[in-house]
Formats: sequence, structure tokens, C-alpha cells
Amino acid sequence: MVAVAAYKTFGKGDEQVSYKTSTLERKTVKAYVAATGKIESTTTVTVGAQVSGPVSEVLVDFNSPVRKGQTLAKIDPSEFLARINAQQASLQSAQAGLSSAQASLSGQDASVRQAEVEVRAAELRLQQSEGQLAASKAGVANAKAALESRKAERANALLFYQRQEDLVKRELVALSERDQARTNYLVASASVETAEAAIQQAEAQYAQSEAQLLSAKNDIKAAQSRLSLAQAQRQAASAQVSSALASVAQAQAAVAQAKVDLDRTTITSPIDGVVINRKVDEGSTVAAQFQAPELFTIARDLDKMQVKAEVSEADIGRVTDGAPVKFGVDAYPGREFEGRVIQVRSAPVTDEKNASSTVVVYGVLVTANNPEHLLKPGMTATVEILSEKMEEALVVPGQALRYVPSSEEEKDKKKEGRGRGGESPSPSPTPDDGEKEGKAKLEPGTRRGTVWVLESEDGEPQRRDIITGISVEDEVVVVSGELKEGDKVVVSEEGGKKKRSRFRLSF
Repeated sequence: MVAVAAYKTFGKGDEQVSYKTSTLERKTVKAYVAATGKIESTTTVTVGAQVSGPVSEVLVDFNSPVRKGQTLAKIDPSEFLARINAQQASLQSAQAGLSSAQASLSGQDASVRQAEVEVRAAELRLQQSEGQLAASKAGVANAKAALESRKAERANALLFYQRQEDLVKRELVALSERDQARTNYLVASASVETAEAAIQQAEAQYAQSEAQLLSAKNDIKAAQSRLSLAQAQRQAASAQVSSALASVAQAQAAVAQAKVDLDRTTITSPIDGVVINRKVDEGSTVAAQFQAPELFTIARDLDKMQVKAEVSEADIGRVTDGAPVKFGVDAYPGREFEGRVIQVRSAPVTDEKNASSTVVVYGVLVTANNPEHLLKPGMTATVEILSEKMEEALVVPGQALRYVPSSEEEKDKKKEGRGRGGESPSPSPTPDDGEKEGKAKLEPGTRRGTVWVLESEDGEPQRRDIITGISVEDEVVVVSGELKEGDKVVVSEEGGKKKRSRFRLSF
């Protein structure tokens, strides 16, 4: 705002009053949230070593540009090569043990198959023996039945022979008939003897079948025992194969781990970027038994940096994503850098060094272009975040809001004097008192204020009640009220009994 000084002289007796005014105008007003922060690269990666040993080569230095996969340093690989050879020998031994176990398992498979064949053969012989025993038993029964039949035939032949003998004595039949009867009797007697011999033979065959059956049963038991033994031996051989397979897998894993450790002796860059820190020299020893030591720090892209600012809890509500930012660093006094808010973090940050501190701040991440690589990681930045911007806003000097005419002060004094003397002051309320009963609720970030406008050179200042918004460098935005562009607001007065300039801003 361009302030215009205007003076008005008002005569009343020997009192002369001059007013200094400022002409209102519209302008673009920007409000900022101030903070401090650290410059960081957008992505910073710490490269360490996962194996221990002396460093044989260092291939990069500070500020060296690197590509993803590029070798940064090498650790002496001799110990790891020897470890690979030892693990490979163990692997070959395990593979030989596996081959032997597999061969033993194949032999036991054959033994099991042979035992199964023997069991089936013994079962077949048992079935045959059981059939022979049943046949022999039937043969004994048939032979006994045949003997009884032969005995009956012999008895009949004997009776017929005896009758014939009696008839011959009485000369009733011829001798030839008697002789034939006698022959038939002798034949029947021989048949009985033959049947008795057949019984003995059938019983002997039955006893032999019983012996064969018992032998077949014993053969089955023996074959089954051999099968169980072969199966147990096969199971043991299978377990040996499983153990050998596990040994081979373990040896293969050891070889693979040894190769991984060998590969880790070559330290490579995980990203494209620039080396901003190097903590290792050729010949130094790296010890990685408990934790990976840091060897290099690589920033991904120094063409774009970010500021990690800390904003107080009182101002964080005025910061939004995407808000424009301007900041400076001590390395370049007077130079202003620009950025934009990309993240407002919700996690509070407290002072870890001072546990009793009640100061709470919130992290705000700002991105900024760095084409000249002037911004370097670790620099301290003084940040201003644009929180509000108003185009063509009507602004009034803060001094005008603090000004109160001397005539108004005299009125206040008189009211106070009457009150002290016991007289009742006038019941008519002042403008401020009249407003207190029906004031509308203010919007967040606004407040009530009063200014005095000089409408003419010969007139007296006129009161204007307004609602104000943001203030920047002692200029306050007028949100609403009876003011317009070009009005002349009084900022001070001179002359009269006393010069007055008093803050009078109601909330």
C-alpha cells in the first residue's frame, strides 16, 4: 500500500489538530508459515558390506556419478573361493553317499520282490497240500466203504458156498457148482484183503498229505519272515537315501551360500545416483559379524532435492499439500529457492534430547528443483510456506486499526469521571457496547476492528467498524465493512491537548 500523508487543521479555541491519513487500495496479499528444515536428496541409500575381509579395491570417490549395478569396491575374495572349494568337495562326498544309498535301496527292492515271489509260491503249495489232504481223506473214506462192501460180499459167498457144500453131501447139486461157489468165496476173501490194503495205502497217503500241508505252512512262515526282513532292510535303505538326499541338499545350499558370499565381495550400487559419502579406503578391513558397516552413501538424483521442514503445532493447520514454498540457505545469502509441499505428516515430532520439552512440531516435506546443484544434503533451510493468497484484497494499515481520535478519548474520560463522582452515566450505550449484545459469530481467522475515515478535509474522522482477516507486515486485509478502495483512513493525529495513538481492536 502507498501511504499518502494528508493533514487537516481544525481550530477550536487554541486547539489545532492535524490528521495523517493513508489512502486504501487493493493488492495481492500472501501469508506465509515460517519454518526451518534440512536439505535432503529425494532418495538416499546407504551401501554396506554383508561379508568381512580386507578391502582390495575402491573404485569410486566423493561426488562420483554411478549407475545401478556399477562396482563401487571389492573385498579380497580368496577366503571365499577356498570356502566354495571346500563346500563343493562336501557336495561331491554327499552325492557319492547318495549314489551308494540308492544302489543299496535297489538291491533291497530286488530282495523284497524275491521274497514276495517265495511267499506266493509257498501259498500255492499250501493250497495244493490242502487239496491233496482233502483228496487223501476222501480216499481213506472210500477205501473203508469198499472194505465193508467186500466183507459183505465175502459173507454172502461163504454162505452160498456152505449151502452148496451141504447140497453136494446130499447129492442135490453137482460138484462143479460147489467148486464154483468155493472159488467165489475165495475171490471175495481176496477182495476183502485188497480193500484192507487199500485202506492202509489211503491212510498212508493221508498222513503224507498232512506232512506236506505242515511243510507248506512252515514254508509260508519262513517266506513271510524273509519278506518282512527284506521290507525292513528296504525301509532302512530308503531312510539312508532320504538322509543322503538331505546331505546333498545341505551341501548344495552351503555351496550356494558360499557363492553368494563370494558375490558379496563385490560391492555394487543399488541405484543410479551420486556418491555423497565414502567411509572406506583400500586396504582397510571390513567387519560385518554383527551388523553391516556403512561404506558409501548414494543420493539418487541431485537435480531434485527435498526439504524436511518442521512446522509448529500452532501453524500446521495452515499448511496444505501442494502449497508453494520459498526458502533460502546460508550458503547463498539473498538467493531465494522455490518448491512445493508434497507431504504433511501427521506424526508429531518432539525434542528427544529434552524430555521435559513441550514443543511439538510436525514434519512437512517440500520438493525443489536443483538444476545447478547448489543445494546440498544437510544444508539448513529457512522456509516460508504460502498458507493463504488473496487477489485484489482491500488492505488497511495496522496503525489505522490502533488509532483512536483524541476527542473520543476525552468522552471516555468524562464518563469515567461522572462514574467516580456518584452520578449515573448516560444510559445511551456506546457503539461498542451496543454491538456486544448481537454480534454475529466470526469466521475462523477473522476478528473485529475499528478505523476512522476522513471523508473531507474540513470534516472530522468518521468511525467504521470492519471485519479483518490475515495481516502481512502491518497490513491487514479487510474482509467486510463500510470501507472501499480510495477511502482515507486516519493513522495518527497531531496537535490538540494530547497526541493519541491507542490500539482499539475488539475480538
